[in-house]
Amino acid sequence: MFNKIARFTPLLLFFSFLPVVHGEDQFFNSAGVRIHYTIDGKGEPVILIHGYAVSIASNWGTPGIIKGLSDGYQVIAIDNRGHGQSDKPHDVDSYGNKMVDDVIRLMDHLKLKKAHVVGYSMGGLLTEALGGAGWSDPNDHSQEQLLNQLADSLEQGKGIGPLIVALNPVGAPLPTAQAIETTNEFFLASNDPLALAAVARGHMPRGDGSQDSCQQNPGTRADRRVGSVEDRR
Repeated sequence: MFNKIARFTPLLLFFSFLPVVHGEDQFFNSAGVRIHYTIDGKGEPVILIHGYAVSIASNWGTPGIIKGLSDGYQVIAIDNRGHGQSDKPHDVDSYGNKMVDDVIRLMDHLKLKKAHVVGYSMGGLLTEALGGAGWSDPNDHSQEQLLNQLADSLEQGKGIGPLIVALNPVGAPLPTAQAIETTNEFFLASNDPLALAAVARGHMPRGDGSQDSCQQNPGTRADRRVGSVEDRR
């Protein structure tokens, strides 16, 4: 779900020292949660949804993706709740399918009837819930175990170590304690750990066995509004 964050950590560290390249910071109210977004370029609208523990700037701005797309599209990037410059509630119930609703409300706020949507990592999961295709085996509970371990670690002030280890490339040596500590310092310097824990728990099945739209098969929330979907997990 969260892609191979650990693999790209050195690159993200490099990007963190570069100037941010995106449009003017803007905000809207999504059912009481202040959501940050930016708009660049003109043309058909493309909405960018970033991954876990990153933001518009680190996922799309400094790598040059916004600049590259804005030559031919109106590029709309959103900071997911719990991330970037958006509000960061600590309540688990503030996440899950409400993160998908933020995208729909942003389209309503901008009076967009239809848009292309690009999601990276966790953003790919949210994109699928908007009407994308593909999902993992529903009988595979390894992701649920990872999310629980990740949330526990964040709530205990230990960072995202379980995620770093889980996303280590197959066959590669496990990251050292120093490497995990360095990665933790980078990600936690710009994130709220309790909000990240709530995000993780918000993507887990509920106690009654039901699931948010983010965990169900996609195609039920915004099929008529999404022009095309790109999942960059």
